[in-house]
Amino acid sequence: MPADVNWEAYVNCLPWFNYDGSTGAHRFGTGEINWGQHHLDVAQWGAGGDDTGPEEIRLEGGRPVFRYANGVEIYGSPPPGQGWGEGGATYVGTEGSVTVHRNVLVSDPPELLRETLIPNHAGVYYSNSHSGNFLECVRTRQKTICNAESTHRASSLLLLGGIATKLGRTLKWDPVKEEFPDAADANRLLAMAAREPWRY
Repeated sequence: MPADVNWEAYVNCLPWFNYDGSTGAHRFGTGEINWGQHHLDVAQWGAGGDDTGPEEIRLEGGRPVFRYANGVEIYGSPPPGQGWGEGGATYVGTEGSVTVHRNVLVSDPPELLRETLIPNHAGVYYSNSHSGNFLECVRTRQKTICNAESTHRASSLLLLGGIATKLGRTLKWDPVKEEFPDAADANRLLAMAAREPWRY
């Protein structure tokens, strides 16, 4: 540990743990809590879930699957053999699938990406640049493409998936109250007991 790092202050109210060199900061997360939410954010964006959350988290092949009220399902990690590298999101529909990760956009079948979008379809909030979008929103007072609510919801997926994985079962989730109905053991994992002298 570098001499100039105050580990006590860094760990703060969380249970004491020894840094092992990994980048994962949360013991209950599914996917990397710092980076993984960027990819789940893309999935939620396309699924219309920026201001809500799933109603159910189930495990499929050891990985979490999030089901929303509108019937959309988001997989919390890539399917076996996908080789996403840094992560990504795959949208599966009746005509095939579209996968996006970092600077890659592919579809199966390939001709899906050549199709014209539905006329007058609103699509999703589009931006070429996070910093450009931020500055535009400062001027217009419009919500940013990655605002606090959507970021919270994307981060929550990692933790909710981690809780379902830790408990090894399907869980119901109330995205309005942000709690597990009738699952006290799961609700206990939504926060960690604060170490002295910190208080929540």
